[in-house]
Amino acid sequence: MEKVVKSYVEKIYSGIFVSESSIEEVLERDSMKIKNDGKMQGFRFYDKEHVLDGRSLYDGEVSNYSNWIFLVKD
Repeated sequence: MEKVVKSYVEKIYSGIFVSESSIEEVLERDSMKIKNDGKMQGFRFYDKEHVLDGRSLYDGEVSNYSNWIFLVKD
């Protein structure tokens, strides 16, 4: 078994009743490299541990959350 830690970005969008979100894996936690489609309200980073066991991949602990970064529209 092998443990691997990957970084992700969680983006939030305004929804009709509640906020919607999307999650993408990122190679580095660099806020300047996050693409904004003009609808995104904010984002944050976090890390997730995965366990590789042969060909199987198991999700582990989520940790190291960053603060939310909110985008301001003019």
